[in-house]
Amino acid sequence: MNNLKKISAFIMVCVLVMSLAACSSVPKTLKEQYSYKTSTKEYTAGEYVFALFAAYQNAYGIVSQAQGDKFDSSKSIMDVESTFDETGKVWRTSDWIKKEADIIMRNLIGMDQALEKYGIELDEQIVNNTRDTAKANWYLGEYYNEYPDYATPVRNILEPFGVSFESYFNSSYELAQVKESALFNYLYNKGGAKEVASGEVEDYFYTNYSKYAYFTMNLYTSTVDEAGSVINTPFSSSETKAAKEILDSYQRAFDAGVSFEGIADLYKQSTEQPENPMKTMVENLKGDPKVNEEVSSAVRGMKENTMKVIYVGSDESPMAYAIYKYPLAQQTELNIKDDVVYSQVLWDIKGDEFSDYLENLADEAVYEVNEKFVDKCDPKMFEEE
Repeated sequence: MNNLKKISAFIMVCVLVMSLAACSSVPKTLKEQYSYKTSTKEYTAGEYVFALFAAYQNAYGIVSQAQGDKFDSSKSIMDVESTFDETGKVWRTSDWIKKEADIIMRNLIGMDQALEKYGIELDEQIVNNTRDTAKANWYLGEYYNEYPDYATPVRNILEPFGVSFESYFNSSYELAQVKESALFNYLYNKGGAKEVASGEVEDYFYTNYSKYAYFTMNLYTSTVDEAGSVINTPFSSSETKAAKEILDSYQRAFDAGVSFEGIADLYKQSTEQPENPMKTMVENLKGDPKVNEEVSSAVRGMKENTMKVIYVGSDESPMAYAIYKYPLAQQTELNIKDDVVYSQVLWDIKGDEFSDYLENLADEAVYEVNEKFVDKCDPKMFEEE
C-alpha cells in the first residue's frame, strides 16, 4: 500500500457499527503529554489513538472481506492471522494494527518536517475551511448531509478513548490533503523546485485526456412509499419509445449543425428545468471514471466533435446519457490555463513519484516515541463493551 493510500486509510472514519465504551483498558490519553515528538513539535496521545483506531478499522475491513460469509462480527479479530497488503506477508492482526499505526504517525511527522524544512506555509483560509468540515464531521457525522438519520458523530466514537477534536482534526484526512497539496505544489507546480515543463504537461494532456459534455434523461419515475423508501418504476414500452424518439431528434439536430449546448438548452426548456442540465468534464480516460465506466467507455470510442446517446442503468432505473466529445486540440491551451486541470495533470504525471517521496520522508523522519504510553495502547480496546 503506497503512502497516499496509507494516509487515506488512516483518516477514513467510515465508521464501523460497534459499541464503543470507555473501559479499564482504555489509556487515559488526556493525561498524556505526547505519543511521538520531534525537536519542534509534539503529537498528542489522542493523535496516536486515532491512528490506532484507523488501523483497526482498516484491519477489520480486510479480515471481514477475506473471510466473507464465515466472518463472525461477535468475535475478536486480534489473533486472526492474515495478509494485509500486496507483500503477501502473514501478520497477526493486532501486530499489524500496531505496525500500521506507527506508519501513520511517521507519515504525518515526515510530511510536517518537510513543510518546516522548506518553509511552506499552509493557506489560512483553506485550513479554516478544512477545520469547518472536520467540525461538522465531529458533531454531526461524515455522512450527515446525505443520511442524517444514520450519521454517527465522530466525537461519539473517539471521545470515549480520550481523543479530542484537536487531535482528530490534526490527524484528519482533509488536513493531510491540504499539507500534501502544498508540498506537491512546492515541488512540481509552476516555479517549483522540480517544476514540470509546461510542454510536458500539454503533451501529456493531449495524449491522455478528453473533454466532453453530457446530460441525462431518466427512463423511469420515482415515488416515495409510506415507509419513506424510494420506489423506481421504469417507463412503459410506449413511454420509453417516446423518450428515445426525442433523443433521436436531438441526434438529428446535432448532425444538422445545432451545437450540443443548443441541444442541452432545448432539453432544459422542454423539461422546464431551472438549471442547465449539461455538465462538462475534463478527464484522463485511462484513470478512474469521473461519471461511470459506461460513459468513459463511450467517450473513448467516440470521434472528436461527435455526439452519441447511450442507455445504461438497471431494469428498475434505466437512463440515457447524451454525450458530446470536444475537439481536444482546440481545448488544450484553454484547459491547461485552468489551475485545477493543470494540477490534475501534474498529479497524473508525478503522483507515483510523489508517493515514493512521501514514503522516503516517513522513513527519514527524526522523532522520539513515548514508548511507555504507546506500548500500553492495545487495539483490543476497540472491541470491548
